[in-house]
Formats: sequence, structure tokens, C-alpha cells
Amino acid sequence: MYYIGKFDDAEKRFKKYFDNGGNYYVAYNGLGLTKLYQKNYSESEEYFNKAMEVRKSTEGLEELEYLDAEAYSGLGWAKYNQDKFKDAKKYFDTALEKWPYYIKATSGLSTLQYRKRDIVEEGWKIYYEAFKEKTAEDAKAKYKEALDSCSAKLAEAEKSKNPAAQDCVGWMNLALEKSGDAKKAFEAALKIDKTFWYSSSGLIQAKRSGYTLYNKAFYLANSSLYIEDDAKREEQLSKASELFKKSRDEIKEEDWKWLVDDGEAWVAYYRKDYDTAKKGFETVIKKQEKAYLSFRGLSYVAAAQEKWEDSGKNLYKSLTLAPYQGVGIYTFVTTKLVENEKFENAKEILEFGEKVYPYSGDIQYLLAKTYLGLEDKEKATKKAVIAAALAPAYIDPVYDDLGIDETKSLGAYYSMGWGTYFAKNNEQAIKRFDQYLKNGGEAKNAERGRAFALFRLGKDDEAKPILESMIKLEDEKKLLAITEVVPIPGTDPPRQWTVVYDSRSTLGWLHYRNEEYDKATQYFTETLDKYPFLIDALTGMGYVKLKQNDNKAAEKFFVDALKLSPYYPDAIAGYNKATGKKSDS
Repeated sequence: MYYIGKFDDAEKRFKKYFDNGGNYYVAYNGLGLTKLYQKNYSESEEYFNKAMEVRKSTEGLEELEYLDAEAYSGLGWAKYNQDKFKDAKKYFDTALEKWPYYIKATSGLSTLQYRKRDIVEEGWKIYYEAFKEKTAEDAKAKYKEALDSCSAKLAEAEKSKNPAAQDCVGWMNLALEKSGDAKKAFEAALKIDKTFWYSSSGLIQAKRSGYTLYNKAFYLANSSLYIEDDAKREEQLSKASELFKKSRDEIKEEDWKWLVDDGEAWVAYYRKDYDTAKKGFETVIKKQEKAYLSFRGLSYVAAAQEKWEDSGKNLYKSLTLAPYQGVGIYTFVTTKLVENEKFENAKEILEFGEKVYPYSGDIQYLLAKTYLGLEDKEKATKKAVIAAALAPAYIDPVYDDLGIDETKSLGAYYSMGWGTYFAKNNEQAIKRFDQYLKNGGEAKNAERGRAFALFRLGKDDEAKPILESMIKLEDEKKLLAITEVVPIPGTDPPRQWTVVYDSRSTLGWLHYRNEEYDKATQYFTETLDKYPFLIDALTGMGYVKLKQNDNKAAEKFFVDALKLSPYYPDAIAGYNKATGKKSDS
């Protein structure tokens, strides 16, 4: 609801979640953001502060301060909208301390920067008028007029150390297709304020404009990795090399021709000519100390030559220059560093990586292996548990390889239990839930998850008493209904659907499967008394009535289900059986 702009509905849903016993920090952030969009700033601040309070008291999250970046950013925006700009900046800066490059905080600071554009408001007004012109000539005239307006403000802006006038000149020159003049203006703006985001993005656009051959050459070089035939791969690399040579004339700015040298070095790397590649990357870095791709290239060359310390050092430099290169860039080399016991090198890269990609299970798992190598079992355990929470089904097959103490793996077992259950690996889910409970885990939801898995394996005698014992907890809102995407039996081609279920509705299906239709009716009816719109129970009642040869009553239940979800395959199939009709909806 929040993401589609229905803020009043979103507020109701969040509050219903809290009324039902929910107490997760993400929900408080969600309600804070909702209140922000409703312009109720004081309440939004209360919920953001509550989110941080709950996060600190949540098991497994106590030390993960980067998760507070959302709340600090929200507080920044609340202050901004109350014209408290100094406070807003303080909160945005704090968010970035917690989570470097966090987008909501960086955009907040950028918005604060945008206020500096007031000095060239008239120039931008003229610029936007150009879009109303009917001919290219008239639009161009407007751009020139806007350029003159912005240029007239240069001295005043420079006096107050405001980059906005140079920035405006840069954008107007881009509109006039004068990329060289635009580049100079953006660089001048960034000399005044290197954090002025608008000029940073403008400079990139100015420099890259027209580099068609260069970009095509890089694509050919990178994609050669996926060509298995040696002759064909070499043919493609030769084409890339030729295009790089041609692109040298395409790049007019002398101080940016290093891009071609970098590209040619990558071609050498893909040819496994590591000495030539290394020399090329080093030459580029002498010309441009911020050439992050060349530092990455040196890292890959060193890895290929098994010079692990050099590989780690150069990768770290590359990533600090350009952090958002993708999770795979962090893990490709560090996996090899860990395998070769270069734990300190791996640690430096991965600890930086977890700040940039805090939700990467791969990075957390590699950190666990790294800390084990450094004999820091406490940190290794924490990272292993976090990895399992972030990507439970993915980490499950390799978790035991870490050798983490079982009594300290409760959070991991719990996460992997539910993760493998939702991945339809029910036997593994039971194993993980058993490990959790055997080692002292007390969460009733783990017992319930185990019962759901037993039910799916057809072990009804084992599942039944556990599910029955969960009903009271669900009624007390201590356990909530499960929402899951499940395969619909009997559909061709196979289809999946999102369903909501709990212990009662599952017991209804258990008794239905065992042809105990009176008991099935009891549980489905109790479920519907509690959740009148639960499609799973409505459909279950329909099938019970079919088995009792009451097609009229069955039709009613299936129709009620289809009113809520017109394309639900299981209800459609039941409706067709009840009526003898062929209906798709």
C-alpha cells in the first residue's frame, strides 16, 4: 500500500500488524515513512526513534547499527520538511556514518544541495520553457538565454562559495551539445563543492557523451568470457582491440584517453597475457589515480598469478574508489584469498563490503570463514548466523562446513528451518527445526514450522498434536498466520499462488485428506469465524462439501473464494466440479 501511494491504507495495515502482536523494526520504519508522506512529521519521528529502539533490543540485531540508516534518513527528511535544515543534515550525515552511500541519505543531502540552486532559479525557469517550444531552433534560443542568465550569476555565486551557477552553466552547455564547455563548468563547480551531486552526474554525462566505439569495445571484451571456443573468443577480442584503437580518436579530451589504455589492458587480461595487462593497468593509474577499473584489473592479474596480497590490496583500492561494483566483485577474489589463508586481506575487503551490501549472505558467509581463519570464533559465529538469516536456503548446504558450535547456532537453525520449508525442502526443514529445539531453542514458531513440514510430508499423526497445541497461541496473537507462495495441485501447466494459512486451516486440510470431513468442517469453520476472508479455508470448505455431495453449498464457498481472488486456480477447479461448468475465472 505504501509503495503504491495509498498511505491511509498503509497506516491501517501497519497498525493492524502491531495490534496482532508484531514488533519488528522494519514495520516501525514503514509507519514512520507513511506518516512522513502524510505530513505528520512529529509522529513520523516517534516511529523512526521506536524503530531504532526495537532494533537494538532484537536478538541477533543488537550490534547491526547500519540498520538504523533508514530511521536516521527518515528523521532527516522529517526535519527537512519542517525547514530545520541543520538538523536534517545532521541526521543524513549520521545515516551515512552507519551505512556509507545509503541512497535515502545521499538523496537527502543532494536535496539540501538543491536549495543552493535558488541563485539561478531564473535560468532554470527559462531552461524548462524550452520544452514548450515547437521547433529545435526556438528551443536552442531558450537554452542560450538560460545560459546567459546563469552566467550572469557566476561572480555572485563564487563569492558565496556556491557551485550552483557553474553547475547551471554546465547543464545549459550540455543542452546546447557543447560537452567540452559543460565539462569545464562541472569541474569548476566541483572545485567549489566536491559533494555537489548534480555536477558529479553532469560531469559523467559530459565525459561519456559520444563514446560509442569505446562502450561497444568494452562490451565485446567482457562478453568474450562466455565464449568457450578459443578461436571464436580470440576473434571477438581482436574486434574489441580494433574498436578500442578507433575510440582513441573518438575521445577528444586528452586527459580521458586513459579509458582506451584501460580497455586495451583488459583485452590483454582476457587473453591471459598477464604481463602486458599489468603494465597497461599500471600505466593508466599513473595518469589517473582514480581509475578504479585499472585497480580491479591489477587485482585480477595478481590473483591469476597467485600473488594474493597484491590482489587483495588492489581490489580494496578499486572498491573504495567505486563501492557499488556488485557483490560478485567483492566475493570473486576474496573467495580465493580465504582459500589461500590470506585472511587479513579478505577481512579488509569484506568488512568494507558488508557496509555497502549489508544484505549479502555471500559476504557474511565469507566473513564467517575469514574470522574462523583468524581464530575469532565469536565474530565468526555472529556472521554465520547473519548469513543464514539473510539467505537461509542458499546457506543451508554449506553452513555445517563452518563447524559452528550447535548451541550458538540457534538463530541459524531457526532461519534455515523456515528457509528450507519455504523452499519446499521439508525433510531438511525438519532437520533444522530439530537441531534448533534439541539445542535449547524455545520459539513455538519453530515447533509449528516443524508441524507444517511434517504435514507436507504426509506424516499426519506426528503433525496433528503439534498443530492442535498451536491454536491457542495463534488465538492469543503470539503466532501469526503464514503467507506463502505455493504450487496449486492439479494445474496444467503448473501454477503457483499466494495463500494465507494457520494451524486451524492446516488441520482442516489434514482431516480432509484423511476423509474425516466432520472434523475438517469444524476446523475450516473455526478458521472462517476468525478470518472470514481466508481463501484457503473457503476453498477447503468447498472441497469438503463436494465430498459430502452438497454441490450447491460447495458452489457457494468457491464463489466466495473467487470473489476475493477471481483467478485462484484451486477455487476455479472446485467451482467447475461443483457446477459441471468449464470456467477460467
